[in-house]
Amino acid sequence: MSERELGWARHALGFERLMEIRGPAAFMSLPELMIMERTRASIILACHAYRRPTILSRPEWKTVPWMLYPERKKNPMQTLLDIYADCPALLPAKDSLASYEAEVTSKKCAELIEVAQNIIKRVQQFEDNWKRESPDLIEEVPLTTVAERRGALWTSNLQYRSLADADINMMCNAIRILLFRYLSNLPWSWSPQEEESTTDQCTSSAITICRSIDYELQEIRKGASNHLLYWPLKVAFEVLGTKHPDIGTWLNRLLTDMEAGWSGKMGHILQGMRRNV
Repeated sequence: MSERELGWARHALGFERLMEIRGPAAFMSLPELMIMERTRASIILACHAYRRPTILSRPEWKTVPWMLYPERKKNPMQTLLDIYADCPALLPAKDSLASYEAEVTSKKCAELIEVAQNIIKRVQQFEDNWKRESPDLIEEVPLTTVAERRGALWTSNLQYRSLADADINMMCNAIRILLFRYLSNLPWSWSPQEEESTTDQCTSSAITICRSIDYELQEIRKGASNHLLYWPLKVAFEVLGTKHPDIGTWLNRLLTDMEAGWSGKMGHILQGMRRNV
């Protein structure tokens, strides 16, 4: 593992390049398919960090590797990663807006808004279907003390059927936050109502992430390993940390503990993720 701040991302992009050279059909055998499935999230995060599209957004990379094992594509996380894979391409498109004249910028901006809003709809449709198919996957657990209520923003935590379900719900909300914040930062004349709605939805998604943390930590204490926890915590911190100092302190401590808990280079990787993703 590289000790450079974005070394983890460069490694993931290198693996993506090897995948691209080989082509999606090379990952149809079960061992190689499993490798690809386990690395997809890291590749998408790396492209997110480097603000560049990923090959995993292309239709052939969302279909061909699973042709011999279509049942594996029914895994909800793999379906969600198909959606997340479309997000990194939005970032360089936004960066390029500054190079256009005003009239073209306005048109391009409108196109990006439509794409981002469509991805948000896809996330919502995915989440609705996922919850409809498994109505028992999330349980509300009331909090009994004021100290537990994190500034009174929520009065219950979420318990899940499995750690995989918790990961899916947290990733859904992290992707939403990414897209809502993306929309709010586009050079567009947003109405006060639109700005308020975007802020409220970001806050709601960040609170859902926070309400899932205790369950995630319980499972980790039992010995589970979860590399998907860090990014949702980071985006929740970005949304709530400034407006709610107590929550910000709590989330910052968790992020710092995660960085310190990984020895050597892995801790450095997480620090790089905090600054760049």
